[in-house]
Amino acid sequence: MKTILKLFLIIALLVSTSGCVSYRVIQTARGDPNTQLGIYDRSLPHGDPHPTYYAFLLVSVPFDTATLPLQAIGYGLFALWLSQAGNMH
Repeated sequence: MKTILKLFLIIALLVSTSGCVSYRVIQTARGDPNTQLGIYDRSLPHGDPHPTYYAFLLVSVPFDTATLPLQAIGYGLFALWLSQAGNMH
């Protein structure tokens, strides 16, 4: 049972480390105004798309791939800290 739980947590960890740089490039290329503000508000008008930003995916996807292990380590340490904090009496 613990093995299944650990496997589930590892999969959840890897899914949660989605490429944030590539996501921002795609949102900017689509003209999403929330990329400039750093917030998410559906009431903002949709901006002009910038299709040339799709060329930056050639750089952002390898960058996200290279930083994935670091992100996973960070998330793993945070999860370990949370699990240790829950065991304190």
